Amino acid sequence: MYWRYEDPNWDKRRKNTFPFFQKYVKHSPLIWSFDVLKEYIQREKFDAYIVGSDQVLRKRFTERWGLERFFLDFVPSSKKRIFYSASFGITEGEYSIEDINHLSSLYRRFNAVSVREDSALLILKRYGWSNPPATLTLDPTLMLSRTVYEKIVKESLTVQSPGNMFCYVLDIDSNIETKIKTIAAEKKLTPFYASLIGENSMSIEQWLKAFMDSEYVITDSYHGLVFSIIFKK
Repeated sequence: MYWRYEDPNWDKRRKNTFPFFQKYVKHSPLIWSFDVLKEYIQREKFDAYIVGSDQVLRKRFTERWGLERFFLDFVPSSKKRIFYSASFGITEGEYSIEDINHLSSLYRRFNAVSVREDSALLILKRYGWSNPPATLTLDPTLMLSRTVYEKIVKESLTVQSPGNMFCYVLDIDSNIETKIKTIAAEKKLTPFYASLIGENSMSIEQWLKAFMDSEYVITDSYHGLVFSIIFKK
């Protein structure tokens, strides 16, 4: 809902991501309001509900809709609730005493909780949320093998990347640009960039191929790091 209603570049971002979502992710009809969401789950009667993963517990990003929504306050009491590799996105807790008290009973309604960072385990302990006990699990992107991603690229419309040093930098500045130029010169590599919008925009499949084509990756992104590991860069 944030992307659609608050980001002026929503249509441009969606152009490269939505086709991948449509093709590879099994999903409900698109839902743009909480009332429609409640109607949908009452009608479909699912057995279990999973919340995960990337920064779903980050107050800065989620409080605009109500923190309790991400703790599944709208799910019928008889249904299973699971946090999978949930992330706070930061190493320090953001929740106030009021937030903690408000959410504690909702946390206890979960059947299983897992988080993706050691720091999240410490935050949960600090909040006094020990029932159910949380475990550490992989980020969902690491549940698939490298061969699965390679198959996606092979079966898609992609082209050879325009260089061999992939620069996937979310917050570019002059300091990072200088480092990129220095490393490229030292290693005799050709840098190229990726973004969701603008001249360096590309499809998700082409983004995956960028890792495959590269000898070296420069990134400030968590998932840029993850896919560098997956493709052994």
